[in-house]
Amino acid sequence: MSTIGSTDQINLPDEDNFPKSLANQQFDLTALPSDIIFEIFACLDQVDCLTCMAVCRDWHRTIPRCTRSTWKAIQLDIRDIQLQNKRQICCLGDHVKTVTLDMVEDDKDLFDLMHKLFEWGCTMIESLELKDCVSDDQDKFVDALSKLAPHLTHLTLTDHVSNIGFLHVLNACPKLTHFTYSCAEETEWSFVDHGPTIEKKLSGTEQFPNLVYLCLDVALDPRLRLEPILKSCPNLRFFIGARNDRERYPDEGFSNLYRDTAIDPDVFFKWCPKITHLQTNYSYISPANKFQYIGSDQDGLRYLSLSDLYDMEMIISFMIKHQNTLEYVYLEESDSEIEDAYFSWDDMFEPLRLPQLRVLYSGDGVRYDHSSLLSLMEHSPLLEKLVRLSSSGDAIEDFTLQSFQHTFSFLRLLELCHTHIEVPLMTFLSRFPALEDLSITYSWISLVLAETGQGLNLLKRLYLKSNTWIYTYGKGTPKNLARFLRHLVMHSSQLETVQLITDPNGTETMINSECLKVVADIPTLKICELGLDDTGLSMKNEQETLKQFIILLKDSTKIQKIKLGNLRHLTYDILNELGELEYLTQFDTAPPSASSTNLPRTRLDGSSLLQMLRKTTSLANVNLRSITMGLVEHEFVEFIEQIMQEFPAYNVSWGALEKQKTSSDDKFLCNIVIERY
Repeated sequence: MSTIGSTDQINLPDEDNFPKSLANQQFDLTALPSDIIFEIFACLDQVDCLTCMAVCRDWHRTIPRCTRSTWKAIQLDIRDIQLQNKRQICCLGDHVKTVTLDMVEDDKDLFDLMHKLFEWGCTMIESLELKDCVSDDQDKFVDALSKLAPHLTHLTLTDHVSNIGFLHVLNACPKLTHFTYSCAEETEWSFVDHGPTIEKKLSGTEQFPNLVYLCLDVALDPRLRLEPILKSCPNLRFFIGARNDRERYPDEGFSNLYRDTAIDPDVFFKWCPKITHLQTNYSYISPANKFQYIGSDQDGLRYLSLSDLYDMEMIISFMIKHQNTLEYVYLEESDSEIEDAYFSWDDMFEPLRLPQLRVLYSGDGVRYDHSSLLSLMEHSPLLEKLVRLSSSGDAIEDFTLQSFQHTFSFLRLLELCHTHIEVPLMTFLSRFPALEDLSITYSWISLVLAETGQGLNLLKRLYLKSNTWIYTYGKGTPKNLARFLRHLVMHSSQLETVQLITDPNGTETMINSECLKVVADIPTLKICELGLDDTGLSMKNEQETLKQFIILLKDSTKIQKIKLGNLRHLTYDILNELGELEYLTQFDTAPPSASSTNLPRTRLDGSSLLQMLRKTTSLANVNLRSITMGLVEHEFVEFIEQIMQEFPAYNVSWGALEKQKTSSDDKFLCNIVIERY
């Protein structure tokens, strides 16, 4: 028995031989059994639904009934109010559960669209997101929201321009469990301590027992605006507060305000005793540094993010109370400009015992003595990630040789930054036998030829950026890095990702041909990122060295992703060899850093790119940044069209950057992205 979509036993005539008697007949889809019709239409996406509904009245009537699941989630913008697509309206109803309203920049249009959703029968919405929207008239906003609120559990306002009456919004949505608000960049300072003017008054005794997740990424005065919200959420489990954003309000004394009005965390717990994730409004973690932490259903504080705007005695007392449940701790330096703001975390590290701690993250500028940190680590037997271990004037050798006797059996991620390691590095790393991810940046590293790499056989990722490598004879050269890599590779049977980066503004040598040979000889290598420099590889030998490196990769590895940074020239030989890498799926480039006189650019010969695409059988994504080809714009457009005609399996997009004047023509820089469909 054949199934829909199967042609195993069906011989279809070609167009020329197709029987005219059949060609002239109209096929009535509705003659099929109803379950078959349902299955066919259920495969349509939303755009296909609207197209097919225009075929005939039967389809117009049938498709909305068969595609209810397709329309569970919708995204609308101002055009949907202006065009009033009747076919789209027919597909909406109480089966719509998730709605996103995008870039409605006039609050009247926003309120109209929200009322239209109600009129279109979307009365069972469970999740509503407003992206880049304006809702200045809060009375009308709350009124429109209340009509959609009976079943609403998730409300998200991202990059929102308008000030929000948070208590009024929560009161309008009685079943809300998750509320997120992030302000747009142009948020006014007045938002901090003043809510919007709203005619409707609240009793002051409102409670929101269903709310378990609250994210308020906006500067709020803790006493005037935040405290009334927290007092109304007795069952809150996740709280993420606003960024400590002195950059947004450089002249307003933002950090000093918080030091004066910070909410005692113990008082916070009296209001919200079920909190498991506390990210205070004094220590916002930027998205780039944020760990994906979901938490568990267990009670007790699991995730804590604090900055030095709290009093140290308050921090110590609070953390000791919760030390048996804490799994993730993020420490951050504030932006405070108070003269006596120097703050050391030593007094906190010494008395703490964190038996459940899995992640310790110290932000930029966090100060501590390594001996106190060691004390904390030794009493955290389950520690898996130690992020941004840095020096504040002390070298790690102060405790490594004498007191660093403990082996951390669970530590899988270690990040060293601005660290002075005067003891042999491999000896230091041997204390972490389960290490899978190692990052060392801007550090002073000591190497010894005779030391071994035992204990790093589980390492999967290595990230090195702009370090100074000192060998026993005290001279830093690229050979020292190559020696370290060789020691590491000998004992790392699972190494998959290697990233060697040079700071374009630094002076330290990172990469030479010997380093590249070691990397290319890693049989398990899948991802390689190189940030080249002017000292390790000169302009003269860069091309030949990279060519030989890629040839070695082809012979020794199954490399899947390559990124070349600070690259000056993509030659025919390099791209030709890249095209022969059997398993390569992604290739990215980054240009040299900008100088005072020139824009960053990588020179590319168009025939080289064509050759790579002709040879490859695996590449799915190519991202070339700041490319210059010596072409004027119409010549470049013709080249892009040639790629698209010759390689129809790829989608090619490009964007012009700033033009550079030459003596002969207007040439320009561009980014090129090539993606396989």
